[in-house]
Amino acid sequence: LRLRYFLSKSGRFKISIHTLSGVHVKTLVEGTAPEGVSEDNPYESSDIFWDGTNASGKKAASGVYIIMLEVEGERSMNRVAVVK
Repeated sequence: LRLRYFLSKSGRFKISIHTLSGVHVKTLVEGTAPEGVSEDNPYESSDIFWDGTNASGKKAASGVYIIMLEVEGERSMNRVAVVK
């Protein structure tokens, strides 16, 4: 899965994968958005990839997962299906 994200505010952020029941599967990215990021001047990432594995490197089971972007206390979520 190839992802690209846009941030419209500065600060610490994290992108992680979770099961539908909320169990953490893997953290894809943790970092800090550059100063000066705003809605008028958003930050666009380069491509990041999830290879379908969990934090231990084992293949995730088929099913629906949540991709969560957290920035300074705000969350944005989207669903993705893993099909084998």
